[in-house]
Amino acid sequence: MFLGSKKNAEFKFDLKKRTRKLFSGYRNVSFFKNNLPLVIKGKRLYFRKKSNSGRSTCGRIIFWTKSSFKKRMTRPAINYSFRSLKVGFISSIYLLPLNKSPVALYQLSNGSYSYIKPTLNSKLFILTRMEDLLKSISSRSQLNLYLGLLYTQFYIKPSLFIIRKLPRNQFMSLVELYPGKGIQYIRAPGSKAKILKMDTRVSTAVIKLPSGVKKVFSIYSLASIGQVLLSEKKLYKNNKAGYNNNLGYKPRVRGVAMNPVDHPHGGRAKAIKYQRTPWGKTTKYK
Repeated sequence: MFLGSKKNAEFKFDLKKRTRKLFSGYRNVSFFKNNLPLVIKGKRLYFRKKSNSGRSTCGRIIFWTKSSFKKRMTRPAINYSFRSLKVGFISSIYLLPLNKSPVALYQLSNGSYSYIKPTLNSKLFILTRMEDLLKSISSRSQLNLYLGLLYTQFYIKPSLFIIRKLPRNQFMSLVELYPGKGIQYIRAPGSKAKILKMDTRVSTAVIKLPSGVKKVFSIYSLASIGQVLLSEKKLYKNNKAGYNNNLGYKPRVRGVAMNPVDHPHGGRAKAIKYQRTPWGKTTKYK
C-alpha cells in the first residue's frame, strides 16, 4: 500500500479542518491524522541540542520557555547518507510535531534501523534493497544469480537509486550533489524535480529544481523516484494562538510599551534613540 497516494487511500495522512468561534472571531485550525494503528519509534536515534540560555551562537532566539525545549529540540536523526546492501523494509511513518515533515523508520535485516525520508513510491512492510549497488558488482556472477532468485521469490523491490539509472520523464527527489555528500536537495514535503540532460562522458546530469534553478549533479549520486510524501502540507493552516504557545512562541511585549525601569525604550513617547537590547546594549551596525 502506498504512503500518501491519492489513488490508493488505504493509508495516508488525512488533513482535517476545524473552525472555532471565539470572542475575537473565528480561528481556523487544521491537523493531520495518522491512519496507521501502530507507530514504532527508535528512541536511540533521538538527540537533543544543547541550549545556550535560549539563544544560539549567532544571538538568535531558539526557544522562549524552558518547557518548550523538549518539544523543539528533541528530534530523530535522519540518515541522509544511507547506503547499505542489506534487505530492509519501512515499519512505520509519522510526522515531526514542529515542522510537520514525514519521517519513516527503515529496519534492516541485520537488526539495525535508521530514519529516512519517504516518497510516494515508498511502501510499508515491503522488502526493498539498493538495486544499483548490486548491479555494479559484475565480477560476482554467482552472487548476482542468487540475488536474482531472491527478487523473484520474495519480491524484493529497489528503493534507492543513482541518478544514472533514473528515467528522465518521471519525478525524482532526495538528491545529493556528489557521492558521499549526503542528500541536501529536494527534501521538503511535496517537492519534486526532473532530469533535463545527462552526459555519461563527463558523469554529470542537469536537474531542474523545484525553484526553477537548473543545477549540475553527479550521475553516481543518490536519488529517489517519486515526489516527497505529504504534498498536502501547503494546505496546512493553524491560526490558533495556543498551538505556537506550546512550542515556545509566546507573545512578547514591545520595549516602547514598558516603563523605563523595565526597558531602555520605555517611558519616552517622542525620544530619538538608537535601538537597544533589553539590557541596554546598542544594536546599531549589528
